[in-house]
Amino acid sequence: MKILFVCNRFENLGVEILSAFLKSKGHEVELAFDPQLFNDGYLTIPFLAKKFDSRRRILKRVGSFKPDLIAFSVLTDNYLWAINISKLIKERYSIPIVFGGIHPTSVPEIVMKNNCVDFVIRGEGEYALLELITALEKDKSFSKINNLVFKKNNFPVINGLRNFISDLDSLPYPDKDLFYKFIPYAKKTYTIMTSRGCPFNCTYCFNHMLKKIHFDKGKYLRKRSVDNVIGELRKAKLKYGFNFVSILDDVFMFDNEWLKDFCKKYKEEINIPFRCIGHVNFITEENASLLKIAGCKIIQIGIQTTCDYTRKNIINRNETNETIERSSKIIKNHHIKLEVDHILGFPYETGKEQIEAAKFYNLIRPDIINTYWLKCFPKTTIIKHMLEDNKLTIADVDRIERGYGVSYISGGSVKNRKELQKFYSLLNMIPLLPQDTIRFIIKNRLYFLIDFGKPFLIFTRIIKSFFWKDIRLFEFLTFYKHYLSRNI
Repeated sequence: MKILFVCNRFENLGVEILSAFLKSKGHEVELAFDPQLFNDGYLTIPFLAKKFDSRRRILKRVGSFKPDLIAFSVLTDNYLWAINISKLIKERYSIPIVFGGIHPTSVPEIVMKNNCVDFVIRGEGEYALLELITALEKDKSFSKINNLVFKKNNFPVINGLRNFISDLDSLPYPDKDLFYKFIPYAKKTYTIMTSRGCPFNCTYCFNHMLKKIHFDKGKYLRKRSVDNVIGELRKAKLKYGFNFVSILDDVFMFDNEWLKDFCKKYKEEINIPFRCIGHVNFITEENASLLKIAGCKIIQIGIQTTCDYTRKNIINRNETNETIERSSKIIKNHHIKLEVDHILGFPYETGKEQIEAAKFYNLIRPDIINTYWLKCFPKTTIIKHMLEDNKLTIADVDRIERGYGVSYISGGSVKNRKELQKFYSLLNMIPLLPQDTIRFIIKNRLYFLIDFGKPFLIFTRIIKSFFWKDIRLFEFLTFYKHYLSRNI
């Protein structure tokens, strides 16, 4: 069969793996790509977005490829976009459409209310999608396909869930060419995942939700073998000649023995700078030394809050500021760049907690601070806390589940963001200014004068890119350069 994936904005590693898997089973796979210029959540300029709208190109792609099935990988942030594109396709073509991804997994019954969606796949999609294709090919029943949701007499039928894929090495390497045809500059930074799942249960994260609904379906946190990962990188290095590797695991270094083996073989066979995502509980002198020798340039850590009450009672995290400080020193002592994430808008947190956070970040001096607004995703436990603190209403929750929430860049689920905006700006200034200057700003409450909003965030990212390689910013600029040059 012929399967067309429709994706937007970025390279999608999940779709690349699905494409490789389906191709290995003899199916033909193609991609329709929407760059969403000037309407991507980071840069929104309505009249330019209208000028560079790609919907007609997507419809043309559907018409030329003539797929037997159209598939969307859907997050909450791109759900309304996917619904809109699906409606346009259905107006012109009678091709079945399947949605997979985090949002459909969390609220399949809501997604299936849309006439433009014929199927939903919950959880891992490889085998469910393959079985759906087989059923469509041979006109078989959908009732025994685990992870699948289908319609019967216009009502959704939600099948049971299948076990997690335990052997990740059994899956083929991702089909990078699927996206590289549309975003060729992406070849310079190779994205990879060496595991699936996360060892933690943060209440604001989709991982917690997935664990709850798959509670009896096998081990959630799984790791590929070192040889399998090195094999992928070795093959890709020869084919694409990338100069940086971005490891996207939720937490990369949770297995010490695996990490030792990986770092040794990576240095010997790949030897290209890379970045990864860590957690303070797994940062040790030994691990940092291994990563540095292997070529790690950046470790990103999700701190999110420096308030102990929020950690213990709201977001279910067990680290302490002392652990964070110790881990930060280890990273910086090994001359690895430290990137941290902070979230504004947790229940019960006020300006007081943000000032304490600013003081703490000024103490540990990260190289970059990514500041996000709290966004509540469907069925996550944080919603309960937000309702209790009157930060959300039942009507708000309904809007979130239908995809109408604001992105974590633009304001998230936070209603008092005007009050917190000045701290948003202050936190982003910390890596740019000397420690004494930040102390002076905080002591004299000058942060009340620096409510610069989103333009300031863009400015700080550009400035910080000159201090050290902010690879994602350069990719963002290259993305626009590539598509604008194609369109003009």
